[in-house]
Amino acid sequence: MTKKVQKILLIIFLTALIIALMAASFLYASTYGRYSGGALSDDSTYDDTIEFIGTERYVVRTPEELNDAIENGYSYIQIADDAEQPFVITTDVQDVSTNLVLDLNGTVVVRNSRNPMLNVSQGVSVVLVYDSSNAQSGAFYNPVGSALQVSGGTMTIGSGNYESGPRDGENNIAKGISSSITLYTREGVTEPAAVARAADDEYERLTTAATQVPYINGNYYQETGALSGYSFVTADTFLIYTREEGTIADAADSEENIAEGDLLVDDRKLTVPCNVASCDFYYYYATGERAENGTDIYAVVYGYWDVKELAEQGSSLESAGLQWPYAAIRMTAGEGFVRGGNFVNQFDVANTYGILTEENSKDGATGSLVVSETGRAGTTNFTARGEAVCIGCWEGDVAISGGNFSSELGNTIVMSGGTLNITAGNFNKNAAAGAKDGNGAAISMQDGALTIAGTQ
Repeated sequence: MTKKVQKILLIIFLTALIIALMAASFLYASTYGRYSGGALSDDSTYDDTIEFIGTERYVVRTPEELNDAIENGYSYIQIADDAEQPFVITTDVQDVSTNLVLDLNGTVVVRNSRNPMLNVSQGVSVVLVYDSSNAQSGAFYNPVGSALQVSGGTMTIGSGNYESGPRDGENNIAKGISSSITLYTREGVTEPAAVARAADDEYERLTTAATQVPYINGNYYQETGALSGYSFVTADTFLIYTREEGTIADAADSEENIAEGDLLVDDRKLTVPCNVASCDFYYYYATGERAENGTDIYAVVYGYWDVKELAEQGSSLESAGLQWPYAAIRMTAGEGFVRGGNFVNQFDVANTYGILTEENSKDGATGSLVVSETGRAGTTNFTARGEAVCIGCWEGDVAISGGNFSSELGNTIVMSGGTLNITAGNFNKNAAAGAKDGNGAAISMQDGALTIAGTQ
């Protein structure tokens, strides 16, 4: 080989090396730079996950944009700082079918259904949910059911808040609004006892609503008794408050299935799913406010009867599609990793959980769950109020190597199958919280295998 040929080959090799190094540098900058700040710092425990996902950030501002992004397979989604408020998800359960990083970025995502918002399905190798906001206020909140579900694949929770059941202080009655109210109910029923959730498939408009439902400016929960003056707001009723920009149809359009008085959003009739997990009634009224483009803003309120009653006794509706029992995180298959976050069960009733692992009723599969703390202590917390349970292990494998677990009347951890391995963690059973019989235990073993710090 002549010196000239050697020189040419050396130049080609060096050129290729420079290009490769530039590409690697660009990939590093475009991947790690996008995740800087917030909960993901230079020494983040999620770097491997982020590098694996390796895609551009897609910012969403509305619940509809979030649903579309997940459905269309975007792999890194962040909710914008100026996202729509309240941020309410009303659609059917959204299956996550591709690898995903979801940054709540301080937004409280409210679920408007008794079934969970997201289901991590089989074949998904990684889903990371976290909150990059400094205040760590981002949350998945379902006041009437479960928040998230894993039925296959792998999901990691890095930070944020995951709540099921009504929060305290949800009593936002609005004053000074006098616009007319349009009210729809399942098959036209007017009381909880008449609802047939497994059979009803459409809503009917009622002719009057003035003394049946209230004006509100936020979520509202009526725990006991009835709200004076409003026949629809009976004990154990939750109202989910949303806002929509729209107009009222001034004429019927049979081709578009529009009746006079219907609320039109983006020139289409507002449609609400009607299934076993949907609301029992909904209504809307003008708020008197207008958007920047001059469009009227309407409050759209979704009402749920028997919230805690169904949470405790919903087994009869499972065959109709209700995903019961309720939990902040439900696992029927796949793998779950909890490295941080606050998990709160606020139903206060039995048969509800912070995290529940159970057998998949379709194929008998089971999942596994690992709970730990990454970084400083106190970053992983489970709280169960009333008779609720922090962690329920019916089947599958649960490993706990850190975190704080607190319950009141209910068991902190209950095992009725599977295996539970505990190597570290703080377990607080507030036995003084209840003066009645049946106060639960820190760990209740009904079946399965329990290992604590290496000793079975």
